[in-house]
Amino acid sequence: GLNGVGPALTRELMTERQKAPFQDWTDVMQRVKGIGPKKAASLSAQGLRVQGQGYGPSLGTPSKKP
Repeated sequence: GLNGVGPALTRELMTERQKAPFQDWTDVMQRVKGIGPKKAASLSAQGLRVQGQGYGPSLGTPSKKP
């Protein structure tokens, strides 16, 4: 179990993964309602990986500028 992932989100993730493997974090965020940058960062910090990659600004994801 991951913090922030309940039964509904788990079902949605599994349904989308059955259709096709996720290519990257952007693909996950586009296909799964409820997963945006904050949720992706949280899940990645808990150890979730997409194609072996964690989520973060160094991976081409949007970053906030001060």
